[in-house]
Amino acid sequence: MAILSLAYFSFFEYKLGQTPGMMLLKLKVISTESKKKLGFWKIVLRNIYVFPYFPFSILWVVEPLMIIFKRERILELMTKTKTVEEVLV
Repeated sequence: MAILSLAYFSFFEYKLGQTPGMMLLKLKVISTESKKKLGFWKIVLRNIYVFPYFPFSILWVVEPLMIIFKRERILELMTKTKTVEEVLV
């Protein structure tokens, strides 16, 4: 199940920049580096928290704490990506 979850998130974020749930909420994943396309391995690393095995399970505690105190995900900082609200012009 962990591999399927990782494949689901990675596939949609790599191909479309967003999952179907993110489409409903009008969210999108972008690179914080200037006009750089999201790389496949960055997307995989960004979603590695879905693995229920040590040491990845530590992220289940660290990620929410980082969001509460720093307003950023640690995996987003590591991969230089960001989840933003999609602006329709």
